[in-house]
Amino acid sequence: IGMKIAFANWSKEVCHQSPGTDVDEVTRILSLSTRRLCSPGYLRGGMGDCGHCHTRDQIELSYLARELNLSYDLAGALIACREAQTEWIADLAIAEHRRTGLPIVILGKAYKANTNLIGGSPALLLAHILRARGYNAMQWDPHVDASVTEATGASLRAGDPLDGPKVYVVATQHAVFARLAPPVGSVVIDPWRYVQPCDGVRVVRIGEGKL
Repeated sequence: IGMKIAFANWSKEVCHQSPGTDVDEVTRILSLSTRRLCSPGYLRGGMGDCGHCHTRDQIELSYLARELNLSYDLAGALIACREAQTEWIADLAIAEHRRTGLPIVILGKAYKANTNLIGGSPALLLAHILRARGYNAMQWDPHVDASVTEATGASLRAGDPLDGPKVYVVATQHAVFARLAPPVGSVVIDPWRYVQPCDGVRVVRIGEGKL
């Protein structure tokens, strides 16, 4: 599963930088080859491999590879891949922040959509990477933190994540985020490609190479 997710996100990055391509079309075609190559499960560009089990098991398998002096530490490579791919998304957010001067808000803390499960979450990894680079991004998850009028009846106060234009990174594929109405002037970075374009908001659907 970890290898499939890493490959799907590698394909997403290739397509994002290749005009006229669409990672969802690439993975759809690959998914047709169920006998020799793969199945559709976990083969979709998004955030990195995650969860309590996957991240823990990869750390343990990487340790085992070193203990046994194996020829290659595949599990360690998956860990490095997850971190590098998350750093690339951080780069996109920082570039938009520098372009617009807007603060960065990470939407989501959980690793699994529509839950409050945060163990091994790539959304938390993204926040850690941004903090390590000196960007203290606000982070909000309606399933973990609630509010923005209980997600979202939307009577906003200063300091709420939607109280003005921001650079938003959708780090968890919660259904509510597809229905949010970001303030005009905002940028939305969407690794899942499920946020629809809206007037006055720049939506960056990662993995869709624009002509």
